Amino acid sequence: MQKVRNAISFISDKLSYVAMVVIFALTCMTTVDVVMRKVSSSNIVGSYEITELGMLVAIWIAIGFYQISKGHIRVTMFIDKMPPRGRMAMEILCNLIGTVMMALCIYGGILRVGSDVAKELATTVLHIPQAPFTVIMVIGEVIFFLLLLVDLIVSVIDIITYKKDDGNSDVKIDDVPDINNLTF
Repeated sequence: MQKVRNAISFISDKLSYVAMVVIFALTCMTTVDVVMRKVSSSNIVGSYEITELGMLVAIWIAIGFYQISKGHIRVTMFIDKMPPRGRMAMEILCNLIGTVMMALCIYGGILRVGSDVAKELATTVLHIPQAPFTVIMVIGEVIFFLLLLVDLIVSVIDIITYKKDDGNSDVKIDDVPDINNLTF
């Protein structure tokens, strides 16, 4: 399982660099566009469309990187109060829901690619075909799906192989300093 995750991580890591370059290019283009509007009352034609497509690329090819680095937002206020098996069960549930949702997104994305190609959809101003960008979105969804699936399998293995602490751990409650009595 670790080899699969490492392979997906390698691909996702390289794609995250592409996302960084896209974001940087969009930032530069937007800056130039704003300066041009203030200085000469002209703008970069199609900058809004380029920004839309660039954000689509950046977000979808970087989403796997956030899953690898555990960068997605998690509200753990209640989960932290659960026993270890409860936390593991919640992890399984969240990964299962995420995996199913991404499978549905992939299905919808594939249908969208077919629709984009059949209808020859393109942007309004610059007439950039939308299908290649929809394909990039599906690729990002597949990477995210695979990472969620690996995390789901690992979570199931973790809960099956979990052994309750027998009390012989190296750290005892008495060894942990009382934060109320600390002096600085």
